[in-house]
Amino acid sequence: MGSTDGSEYHKEALRNLKDPSLFIQNAFIDGEWVSKDKKFDVYEPSTGTVLGQVADGSLEDFQKAIQSANEAQPKFFAETTATQRGALLRKWYDLIVKHQEDSRRAPFLRFPP
Repeated sequence: MGSTDGSEYHKEALRNLKDPSLFIQNAFIDGEWVSKDKKFDVYEPSTGTVLGQVADGSLEDFQKAIQSANEAQPKFFAETTATQRGALLRKWYDLIVKHQEDSRRAPFLRFPP
């Protein structure tokens, strides 16, 4: 790929995602995707390549997300059956399979050839 440290490989892999929406730049807080003006860089650890930027939430955002998750989990289990939870897991699996080509391209999941 030209670069001995793999940085070009990782940048190219991210550019070549069939579904670029898989790289989400917003924060998921209290059941919704939230865009923030303040962002921070996401690095591929083996090369230090900047892959993109994501929302930089505040302490209040972080606390709200934790509180929401703590409340949602027991409510979800109380309001769904094992069959419904199984169907959700199956849907998750189907999405993984649907996007497996992109997961193979994801720079943070494998090293350059």
